[in-house]
Formats: sequence, C-alpha cells, structure tokens
Amino acid sequence: LGRGGHAAALLDTQYRMPKALCDVVSARFYAGRLRSARCTASHTLPAALRGAGPALGQPLAFHDVADGVAHAPDRSWANPREADVAAALVRELAHRAPGLDVAVVAAYRAQLDELRRALSRRCPGATVEVATVDAFQGREKDVVIVSCV
Repeated sequence: LGRGGHAAALLDTQYRMPKALCDVVSARFYAGRLRSARCTASHTLPAALRGAGPALGQPLAFHDVADGVAHAPDRSWANPREADVAAALVRELAHRAPGLDVAVVAAYRAQLDELRRALSRRCPGATVEVATVDAFQGREKDVVIVSCV
C-alpha cells in the first residue's frame, strides 16, 4: 500500500493481552506507542495463580534454561531440558489452577516432539495444545508457554 501512495497508520490500541505483556511488546517493538484499552484491566491471572511467585504469579515470566543444550536433528532445533522445564510449568499450572486453557508453542518441529515427550512423562492426561508458532498465530489461551530452544 505504501508504494501505491497510501499512508500507513499505526493501530495503537490493543484489546487482547494483559497490560504488563503489552508494555513489553510496546517498548520492544513499537517505541512505546502501543497502548492497552481500558478493558484489558480485567485480563488478570486466575486467583489460584496470584501470589504464586515469579514463575507463575505474573502475566509475563522468562525462564533461563542455562543447563539446556540445543541440537539440530534433521535440520530442526530441539532442547530436551527446555522441554522438561516447560512440562514442569504445565504440571504446576494444572495443579494450581485446573481447567486453564494452556498452549505450548515452539518455532521448530523437533522441539514440538521434545515437548510432547516431556508432557507425556510429566503431565499424563493433561490437555495442552502443542503447536508451532505459525499454527498458533492469532489464537488465544489462558496461558501460553513459548519454547525458544
């Protein structure tokens, strides 16, 4: 459109994610120009997760898996240790807040295989969607764990 002479416009208000998550996205990708609509104030953690500590009690948490080793079987990356950490988080979520709609997403198919194995070991019977980032794009869950490998 820009090459056709149409001006670009920033859609500067988001309505879906918690404000804390939007603030990170806004600072990192939009030079602070992305804002949260008032309705996002109701996008809060379930009561069972509030006060659960930094791993589960915040709308956004990062987990450094320094002891993990990434490898590339068949030209797709995987990290078994990171998959185990993700599965442990899913297990804790299921224990603290049963019924949450949870997804684990990764960019690599080999990591999806690792995630499925780890989830079947640590969380048998858990209902968790495991998908590539592309397959999950545009959808929502109560909790999304992103495995970066």
